[in-house]
Amino acid sequence: MFNRFAGSVLVTLLAASLASAALVTTTPLGGTTTVFPGGEGIYTGPGSGTVAGFPISYTTDVVYGYDGGFGMGTNGGWDWEMIGINLSSGWLQIDLGGLFTSAGGFMNYSPGMGDPTISAVAADGTTVLESYILSTDAPISTPDETNGGAYRGIERPTADIGYFRIENSYLGMHDITLGGSAAPPEIPEPSTMLLTLSAAGALWLRRRFAA
Repeated sequence: MFNRFAGSVLVTLLAASLASAALVTTTPLGGTTTVFPGGEGIYTGPGSGTVAGFPISYTTDVVYGYDGGFGMGTNGGWDWEMIGINLSSGWLQIDLGGLFTSAGGFMNYSPGMGDPTISAVAADGTTVLESYILSTDAPISTPDETNGGAYRGIERPTADIGYFRIENSYLGMHDITLGGSAAPPEIPEPSTMLLTLSAAGALWLRRRFAA
């Protein structure tokens, strides 16, 4: 009986710490939002740069430091601050400057022009932790709107997101919101875990025999 009880406690503890990763469509509470600046209007090809203090790299034509009008097909267009993909294919990746549990932003894309994709990338800058195609997983529809869009982001159970990537479909972001702690999660020492389980089991046995 005690082994079964201890096992259930352990399963509960592990389940609480192993929440699944997810595509999120609402801005997380407690996140820090940075709006990308405008005014510069930089159009450029593959390479790297910096925007709002974030180092960025890109494999295609992109626009950043821009607020002069950007078309997104049937989803309308933007005339405010943004970064974005300036073709139907290729990606732009943002170095977050630390490790976070969630990353995302207010965004929009041009429907039917490739697969608009967001990805959470590990600290090495290459390992994709999670990736979602917005047009199928969480579509955005803003017919002919100006500055229309929605929040889309990725949330992970631990702070391991080092980069955030947008890809294809003239996908643009007005801002970026980062959530969670950059510090690694605290993991109890094995001895502490055993003491906790033993104490819980002893309490259960005492109540069992007292009854």
